[in-house]
Amino acid sequence: MEIIVGAAVSLGIQFIKKYAGTSSWVTYFLVLVASLGAAVTYWLLQETNLLTSIVEVLSGAGLFYTFIITRLEK
Repeated sequence: MEIIVGAAVSLGIQFIKKYAGTSSWVTYFLVLVASLGAAVTYWLLQETNLLTSIVEVLSGAGLFYTFIITRLEK
């Protein structure tokens, strides 16, 4: 799960870097802030057992979309 959070932070920083045209020092600062923010959020969600519920809901929604909605669109 940590890899997914890290990848999301990296993609977000790349998006900001590309469209905002930030300098290298600003980008480093944004990486630091985003990483710490994601780590604290992940830790809080894990400590309160909300992370398990969120993952279950997202998995169920993905499953429903994959098996039901995509078949109805055909």
